[in-house]
Amino acid sequence: MTLRNLRVFVTVCQHMNMSRAARILFLSPPAVSQIIRELENYFGTPLFLRQGHQLYLTHAGTTLYHAALPLLKGADQLEESMRREAAKPTVNLGSTMPVSATFLPPMAAGYLRDYGEVFLHTYASISKTLETMLLNGSLDFAIIAGSLNTEQFEIIPFLDDEQVFIAHKDHPLLKGYDGDCPTIQPDPTAEIDIFVRDKESNTYAQICTSLQNAGIAYKVCGVISNIDGIILSVAYSLGIGSVSKYVKIQNPDVRRFHIDGVNVTRKFNLVYLKDRILPPAYERLKDYILSFPVKDGAESYE
Repeated sequence: MTLRNLRVFVTVCQHMNMSRAARILFLSPPAVSQIIRELENYFGTPLFLRQGHQLYLTHAGTTLYHAALPLLKGADQLEESMRREAAKPTVNLGSTMPVSATFLPPMAAGYLRDYGEVFLHTYASISKTLETMLLNGSLDFAIIAGSLNTEQFEIIPFLDDEQVFIAHKDHPLLKGYDGDCPTIQPDPTAEIDIFVRDKESNTYAQICTSLQNAGIAYKVCGVISNIDGIILSVAYSLGIGSVSKYVKIQNPDVRRFHIDGVNVTRKFNLVYLKDRILPPAYERLKDYILSFPVKDGAESYE
């Protein structure tokens, strides 16, 4: 049984005339009759009753007709989707949340403006989820921080990131410090209240270790899963936070700063499945990402 045979059968059912169905399908009447016989032999039951020149569907024929309609419709939709995909493929690009909230939008917009040869679908999540999506084929590329299995993935270094601290402009920590992002030396006897985004992340562990090594007392006053929530909490003087240096702070009440001796860095990589042959459009997207001039949060994109 083939889709072609089912299409011939459905056409005969819709016209109840093999000669008319043959003309519509650009086949000969004997070819249509042969296909119907093949289907009847395949299912082991008659699909039509023939009385003179008139055709009638049997019960089995009626069952097959109603089952074949959605199957053929689905096949037509699949064919149309694949034709659109061939004309303009969809590329699925994943990234961690900090990337999606900083430079991914201008990067994607720039690529689509300059090339526009693919549909670009972006997806933001934690690194572990992105890794799973790469393995099951849900993503073509991902921008991920952290270690990955080099036997499974092509891993291309993309960007060095650094965490900066943020606080309300009138926070005692910033008293006496000027400039866009000063390096401060906090009172080691004063405990710092700090917001974090994810207690399970490597970044959180690095921040805690760096503060401890610098002899700075701290207390986690909140876990907020998104960057905007951390910035807003800081703007209301509920504590300090940390964000990627690429995050643009648009709230005038929030200032960026470094803490002397506290350095939290990470590396972002562009990742895709190892040994995958990339079509030309995918190669251009890869090259565009790797050459994109990511700007510090104090700068603006055009």
